[in-house]
Amino acid sequence: QKFIRSLPEGTRVAVAYAQNSNANVRQNLTADREEAAKALRLPLGTRDTAQSPYLALVDLLGRLPQSQGRRAVLLISDGIDLFRGVSGSSPANNTELQRAIERSQRQNVQVYTLFASGSGRFRRNSFLVGNGLMLFFGAIGAIAFGEADFVLVLYNLGLIFWGVIMLVGNIWTTNDNTAYAFSVAGAELTNHPSKRPFVVGGVIVGALLAVTGIYDGLITYLVWLGILVPPLGGVLIGDWWRRWRAGVPDRSTYRFVAFEWRLLAAYALGVGSAWASDALELGIPPVIGILVGLVAALLLSPRDPSLARR
Repeated sequence: QKFIRSLPEGTRVAVAYAQNSNANVRQNLTADREEAAKALRLPLGTRDTAQSPYLALVDLLGRLPQSQGRRAVLLISDGIDLFRGVSGSSPANNTELQRAIERSQRQNVQVYTLFASGSGRFRRNSFLVGNGLMLFFGAIGAIAFGEADFVLVLYNLGLIFWGVIMLVGNIWTTNDNTAYAFSVAGAELTNHPSKRPFVVGGVIVGALLAVTGIYDGLITYLVWLGILVPPLGGVLIGDWWRRWRAGVPDRSTYRFVAFEWRLLAAYALGVGSAWASDALELGIPPVIGILVGLVAALLLSPRDPSLARR
């Protein structure tokens, strides 16, 4: 509070807290430094190990209004980010940290950091402790009951209620990151101002898929991802090389079509080739899908003379 009150006259201040990897704004930008200081409170100190301070920073940067003046963010955090697990928590592997750095540089916003320890040793090691206990009890269940699934171990012991609680909690904690990604994609596609309905929808869809046995079809699902997704990248590359490498025209003067049927045909050819490659066990289906989609897009994509390289 003393720091906020000591800022120069005319400085606009906002106060936000990182919560569920989002920026929870407690006070919007205001020139009233006393009002901004009153918005400060003690952190909630939740034990959610999947939170990312850097995703919250990216969210905050996206909300900052355009300004010709100097803009800065003071980030107070322990810097621990287990959003993608232990392997992705180091700065060299942390994609959320890199996104935050790139976003701040692109927006010309200076980010200052202050280290603040989490709520004791449990806060820093809860991810490792929790996962270690899960592995330990899973091993005990496998030895005693021949079943590594701890939910089924509880069921065999007659503890059905606690088994259901364990199942729901496990589904929730393993789907929270996916639900967040689902909400970001949904909000972007529909241009919706809030990600909340998509978070709830993503959790419901994920829970239903988990309960109905999506795990049994995981390999088939991954195979179909390798058939359907890579050809799309090939078509995008081929279309860009054919039409857009000289630059994208001004939308106010160039008429874009809603559906480019020739490119949809190129994508269909890529998908068909990837599927045939998998069915006949010839080559690598994703690579074949990319190559066929790329070549088909080069051949079928209309070349606009006005976009020829000068």
